[in-house]
Amino acid sequence: MDLNFLMQVTSSSQAAEEYLREKKCLRSNPPLCRTCMKYLSLQKNGKSERVWRCSTHKGNTMSIRDGSYFSQSKLPIVKILQIIYLWSLNTSIKNIVIMCKISERVAIQWCHLIRNICSQWLLDNPYQIGGPGIVVEVDETVISKTRSPKANTASEMWIFEGFCRTSGRGFMELIPDRHPHTLLPMVQKFILPGSVILSNKMDPFGEISQIDVYPRYVHQIVDHFSDPESGSRANTVESFRKGRKLKFKNMCGVQNTALKSHIDEYLWRHIHKECNIMEKILEHLSQWHVV
Repeated sequence: MDLNFLMQVTSSSQAAEEYLREKKCLRSNPPLCRTCMKYLSLQKNGKSERVWRCSTHKGNTMSIRDGSYFSQSKLPIVKILQIIYLWSLNTSIKNIVIMCKISERVAIQWCHLIRNICSQWLLDNPYQIGGPGIVVEVDETVISKTRSPKANTASEMWIFEGFCRTSGRGFMELIPDRHPHTLLPMVQKFILPGSVILSNKMDPFGEISQIDVYPRYVHQIVDHFSDPESGSRANTVESFRKGRKLKFKNMCGVQNTALKSHIDEYLWRHIHKECNIMEKILEHLSQWHVV
């Protein structure tokens, strides 16, 4: 969707409704009146959005949002579409507030809701990378440190990452520590048996080849994640991580409580990088909230 098309579908509440109905995010088939069992029709409702209303029993109405993802929100549909579009372009919260003329609280809330859609899709569509003889690069790094002045201790949050050059797909998972008992189950969760796993250190990946899978993983240690022929590092776990770090840097950091959802968003965007991001979000909503 380009800017001109967005302006067209958000030119009025009715245009926004029709677009969401086309995307199967709003009801298309008229519901029945609970009194006379006749079909309701779309009618104006003052200055607000249209409603489904019975032509005989005027008091019998139903919101056009009923049963949809938007049913619990009072924000105008035009504003919702604008927010989703700007989010799809990685627009900052500050600019969403300015361009949509909404409060910062509403912008933060809706961006969080959209990230939750990404998280739900990842939960519903688990995947593994690699395969027999296919190289998968793995690494772990500290993503957050929190120091407690009273206890004089520091707690850390780690992220375990992997990338497969063959498929161009990777994974990211928040973990509490980098101990083998934490990392090895993550290897089994995200990497197919028989994969050739590259890491730039032995510890804590030394026991990968001992994991009870068939065929067994092959573990190799390398000094740097680079192409053995060209020396290029363009398609490695390091460049995969670099994109995530750049996104967080542009956001001036991310709160610990929101880390998981932002990582899920980055991963979801990476998986759907060839798609129209806004339309893909609406597609998910149409599948989960059948109206």
